[in-house]
Amino acid sequence: MHIKNDNAVSEVIGIVLVVGIVTFAIAVVLFWAIPYMDDQKANVIGDSAEIQLSTVNNLLNDVVYQGKNSSRSVNFVTDKGELHLNSKGDRFIVFYSVNKTFNFTVLDFDDNIEDNFQIEILDRTTNNSQDKVSVFIEYLYDDSLPIEDVFIGGTGINPINVNSNNDLIKAIKIELYAKSFIGPPRDKDLVGLIWLFNVGNILFKTSSGSMVAEIIAENGGIIRGNGDSSFLVDKPNLIQKDNLFVTNMIQFKPRHESSFGGNAVRYRILFINNETNILENKIYVPNEIRFQVYGEYSDAWIHHFKSELNCAEFTDPGLDEPFYYIKKEFLSDNDVSPPGGYQSQYNCIYFSLIQTEIEIDVDVIG
Repeated sequence: MHIKNDNAVSEVIGIVLVVGIVTFAIAVVLFWAIPYMDDQKANVIGDSAEIQLSTVNNLLNDVVYQGKNSSRSVNFVTDKGELHLNSKGDRFIVFYSVNKTFNFTVLDFDDNIEDNFQIEILDRTTNNSQDKVSVFIEYLYDDSLPIEDVFIGGTGINPINVNSNNDLIKAIKIELYAKSFIGPPRDKDLVGLIWLFNVGNILFKTSSGSMVAEIIAENGGIIRGNGDSSFLVDKPNLIQKDNLFVTNMIQFKPRHESSFGGNAVRYRILFINNETNILENKIYVPNEIRFQVYGEYSDAWIHHFKSELNCAEFTDPGLDEPFYYIKKEFLSDNDVSPPGGYQSQYNCIYFSLIQTEIEIDVDVIG
C-alpha cells in the first residue's frame, strides 16, 4: 500500500500564507499607517502653530491698546511649513442706517470688484423719489485722495450702481445722504454709513500627503481650517454687552508681501502700532449694525457673528447677497435718557468703531 505524504505541500502552503500576511501588512503600513502618521505630524505642527499664533495675538492686543508707536516682537518656531504675510485678508463691510425712514443694503463688495458697488434701497419714506442719493466716498488709506461726491438720481433704477474714481480697498468710509447738495453736506441729511476694511492676515500652512493644515491670525482672532471648514479657535475682541457694541478693525500692513518656507525655521515677528482711530462712537437709530464678510475665511467670521454675537441673518429672494446684523431693543418712551441726553421712542444701539493699523515684519533668524 502506498501512503501519500502531504508534509511538503503543507510547508508550501504555510510559506505562501506567511508571505501573503507579510505583504498585506506592508501594504497596510504603506497605504494607511504612513499617511496616518504624516497626517498626525502635520496636526501636531498645526497645533504648535496655533498656540504660538495665540501668543502672537496676545502681544498684538498689547500693541493695540498701548497706542501709536508701541511695538512688540515675538519668535515663531516650526519644524516644517510656510509663513505668509498678506495685506488683503478678508474684507469686512459694516453698514447701518442713521435715519429710521431709510433702510438699505449693499451689494457687489466682493474681492473681485475694486471700483464699484451697489446700494439696494429696501425702504425709504424721506423722499418721494426712491432712487436719489448722494454718496460721499472717503479714502481713509490715502489722505492725498480727495473725498469723492457721487450723486445718483432720476434713473428709476434700484439697486443703484456707484462707480468710484479710485480703488475701494484697505479702508473706506462711505456716507449716504438723502438729497443732492450745493456745497458741503449737512449732518441732518445723513441717512446711512458704510465702512470697508481689508484686514490682512498672517497665514501658517503645513501639509501631509492627504491634508493641509492652515492657521490664520486675522483681525484679533485665530482661524483654523480653510474655506467652508474654517472656524475661529481664538475669539477676537468684539465687545457686545446689553446695548453696547464695540468693534476694533485691526489691519495688518506688511512692510513686504512675503512668504517663507522650509524645515526647522525660526522667525521673529515684529508689530508696530502705526495708528489707532476712533471712527465712530455714537448712539444710532434704528437699532441695527449690519455686516458682510468676503474672502477665504468669511465662513468662520459669519459663524462667529451668528453664534457668539447673536447676529441674525437677513435673506430675501430679491437679494443676491445676505447680510448679518446686531439688533438690540432696550429703549421705550418711559426709559431714562442714556448718557448724552438722547431719548427716543425708537430702539437704538451704542456703537463704537475703532481702526488700528499694525505694521508687521518677519525675519528668519535660524
